[in-house]
Amino acid sequence: MSDPRIFEYIKYQLQRGINKEDIRSDLVSNGWPAEEVEQALAEAQAPTPTPSPPPSLPTMKESEQALLETAEPQLITASSSGKLAGSLTIFSETCSLYKKRLKTLVGITAIPLLVQFIISIITGVILAASFTSLLPSLTKPNADLFSLLTTIVPLGTVAVIELLIVIVLQIWNQIALVCAIQNENEPIGIIESYRRAWHKILSYYWVVILSGLIIFGGLLLFIIPGLIMSLWFSFAVFVVIAENEKGLKAIIKSREYARGNWWQIFWRLLVVAAIALLIGLGLIVVYVCLALLSAALSTILHFSLISAIILGAAQIAVMLFLPPLFVIYPFLLYRHLKDKKGAFQFQPTGKQKAGFVIISLIGIILIIGGLVLLFSLIKNFNQGSNAPNHSLIGGITGFDSAQSRARDARVQSAIAQARTVMVYGFSDDGNYSNLNCQNTQLTPICSEVKSESYQGSDLIIGRSSNQQSPSACLYAPLNEQDGQTWYCADSQGNAGTTDINPSATCRDGLASVSCPNTIAD
Repeated sequence: MSDPRIFEYIKYQLQRGINKEDIRSDLVSNGWPAEEVEQALAEAQAPTPTPSPPPSLPTMKESEQALLETAEPQLITASSSGKLAGSLTIFSETCSLYKKRLKTLVGITAIPLLVQFIISIITGVILAASFTSLLPSLTKPNADLFSLLTTIVPLGTVAVIELLIVIVLQIWNQIALVCAIQNENEPIGIIESYRRAWHKILSYYWVVILSGLIIFGGLLLFIIPGLIMSLWFSFAVFVVIAENEKGLKAIIKSREYARGNWWQIFWRLLVVAAIALLIGLGLIVVYVCLALLSAALSTILHFSLISAIILGAAQIAVMLFLPPLFVIYPFLLYRHLKDKKGAFQFQPTGKQKAGFVIISLIGIILIIGGLVLLFSLIKNFNQGSNAPNHSLIGGITGFDSAQSRARDARVQSAIAQARTVMVYGFSDDGNYSNLNCQNTQLTPICSEVKSESYQGSDLIIGRSSNQQSPSACLYAPLNEQDGQTWYCADSQGNAGTTDINPSATCRDGLASVSCPNTIAD
């Protein structure tokens, strides 16, 4: 028969839907022998009455006391008056755990790097092939932007998918590293670490988003409270992984651990930041030295390639060996805070949850308001600089403007062709009676103008009524100024854009027709 306390604890956690692997890892990490845990798990599978209110997670210290006392021991609550371990102590523990689990930790870190490398190669091949097929279209004078869009959109989709995969891999990797170091007495491997981490990805990501919104709201409303919250919630992800708490409960519990220890946590985390800064500066020094050495020895064959290989190898080593250190240190700090706090029953009140929900909503509202303000400023800037802005997205990307200019270029080219037909027609007939869209030479030109001009307008053709001195003109509205500019060409040799509607001087029935006087080539 297993210890009744561990039995009741397992039974209650199973009824809560907690995974057996998580229950096992929690108990083993708190000092219970793996054999006794397995026995209690097996016994907990048998039907038993509904357990009493949730028992707290027992510690090995209680188990040892039970062996010495005949009566069943009561739950021992750790004292909260202990002193938090110093930075050097935690760093020493970090190095010790890092050495002990080095192979597993490096293996966990290597997997996402390898996957990202493979994805980068595949993406590079796709981009190269797509650009090769796109290049002929880009070199055409009147490139069809809609055709280009059919190539660009799939490439953008591939880039978004790649980004999502990288994000999931990074989160999964972070959780797996914590799972690997969480249970020192149960040295799990790479695959098992990732397996246990998989079920916590959504909870982890939700806590990151929720705490980020709360901190953002706090920073924008009151900068100092926002900074305080950033340290309060820095251990929320560890609460998710190590204690199976979720959402606001994990965030508020992280605050309970950090309460009253803000400056102690700040100085201890500052050590990690200082180490990261030193490493970054070291890499910069190495890079500069290699660059200078490469320049000095440029006469040696392939030295630049060798320096690039050395620098690349140094970067790979940094990406492989350093991330676990920056996960272990804050996790051990969290565990020391937890030990200092001691065992306690924790259930956040509705008032606490409501307060943080309100702050997070403020953060969301401020983010949305900031984006709307940014888009409005961009839109107003474009309008102030006489740049077209047919849509909000078009105002940001400039795609609508480029598309309009390309369509207008095709309209101008078509009217120039029509003008040539007009000139040769007059040379042959001495008049402009055949200058209409039924003319076989003008029919495709009229169709081109209709498809590319503003709102599908027709090519307007004006012919004079004076047969002694005949004249003719052609025009159509352009897209860039929403139909408020026109391209016009006449038999007097004028051709260009104008902001005066040519209908007053270029229409059938007038004694003489021409483009407006303000025409610009």
